[in-house]
Amino acid sequence: MNQGLSLSVTMGIILSVEVCAYKNGEVIIDTAAGVLGRYDPRPVQPDSLFPVFSVTKGITAGMLHWLVDKGITIGSEHVFFKASSTIAHP
Repeated sequence: MNQGLSLSVTMGIILSVEVCAYKNGEVIIDTAAGVLGRYDPRPVQPDSLFPVFSVTKGITAGMLHWLVDKGITIGSEHVFFKASSTIAHP
């Protein structure tokens, strides 16, 4: 994995990347490659921070799929019927 990430950075496919994955509660990879930014040539470290936007959509979708897999909710169920647990924006 490290070689693939480094090669992707070297070839200019990606500017920077961090990967951390767990399996059965154990870290199986924690690595980073590239530079912090186009104008910041410092190397990316496993604890580097990046500004991100709209990441909660993926987390929400993942949690919904997890709930469906566990039988806690039904994938075809409408949010409308969960009105007591939703928040409306003014």
